[in-house]
Amino acid sequence: MVKVNEKVISTLNNLIRICREGEIGFRTAAENEEGALTPFFLEYSRQRRQFFSELRDEVKRLGGRPADLGISISLVPDGWTRRETVIAECEKGEGAALRTYEEALSQELPSDLRQLIQ
Repeated sequence: MVKVNEKVISTLNNLIRICREGEIGFRTAAENEEGALTPFFLEYSRQRRQFFSELRDEVKRLGGRPADLGISISLVPDGWTRRETVIAECEKGEGAALRTYEEALSQELPSDLRQLIQ
């Protein structure tokens, strides 16, 4: 069994940050999209909020302090008025999230945390 340590909590906090950014990014995309993609963006925002919440609860369960997200995150680039730009920014954010998750899974983790992250 892998000993839960500060590195594991730090890994989870990185995932918390990326999920929170995804939640905000997809919500912003939904607010700037007036078409068929709005429900898609809202659902992805809701999913990211759920992931964020589950990861935050896990950090607390492990005795750690969840990432401080009280600061205002500005994720709305200038020019988010064209649909192509919104979609490209969402793809960029998802690429960053994927890399963060892959990095987390490359570490030695307790099996229950690995399953949560997968």
